[in-house]
Amino acid sequence: MLGLVLPTSKSVLLKTFTIENCKEIYNIRDNKEAVISFLDNFFLTSNLNILEKFYCLLHIRDLCIGNIIELRDYGFDISQIQDELVEIDNIKKVINFNNNSITLNYPKAFPVTTLYEGNFIETIILDDETIDFCNLNSTDQALILNYLPLEIKTEVTKFYKKHISKLEINFTLKGDTINLNLHDSFIVSFLATILSPIDNNAFRDYIFILSERMHDITFLQNCTFLDIKDYMELYVKENKERNDEVKNKS
Repeated sequence: MLGLVLPTSKSVLLKTFTIENCKEIYNIRDNKEAVISFLDNFFLTSNLNILEKFYCLLHIRDLCIGNIIELRDYGFDISQIQDELVEIDNIKKVINFNNNSITLNYPKAFPVTTLYEGNFIETIILDDETIDFCNLNSTDQALILNYLPLEIKTEVTKFYKKHISKLEINFTLKGDTINLNLHDSFIVSFLATILSPIDNNAFRDYIFILSERMHDITFLQNCTFLDIKDYMELYVKENKERNDEVKNKS
């Protein structure tokens, strides 16, 4: 279990991301819905918005896989992204209408396609009933949106246009500006990539080699990728020392 304090001062608990999890997300990396559902299982603290979740996943990447991200065209330290999230503005807004109310805030779920105005609706109170809007399916969301007065829909659109840019993270890499849009489904592919440093063949090789010395395969599967790398380095070092010793005796 991992813990951290978010830039919003919220304390969060997360599951440890194991080498088995690296293999699992590698195998579902092309299915965005499956990736989003899989990643949501690692947030032990509920009610996190999309920026908070993203910050948490960067923390998981840092502690369980490593801080250096190597992509096809470039490599960089994960702190370069984290530094752009040191402040997360409080944008929550409550609008009252006809003895009802609507609460607007950051979206809570990563997008399968792209985010739209309705994703910024957190809850709606209609006739004294609180509706957790973000957890409704798209059909029910559309029905409720159609029920809202035109002036409220306009306010939702204004809120969306004003704050959508807060879901865009820019950082400089080798003189170029890299843009990560949390309102676009590419961010799901990005997360799947940085959290799957190995493929199935590499996973089997690690487990097979280390199981010669550490016979508890379940233990190895529950280790982080960083742990496995450390064990491999020790294994290689011990083998080299053993071979050198044999050579010196011969």
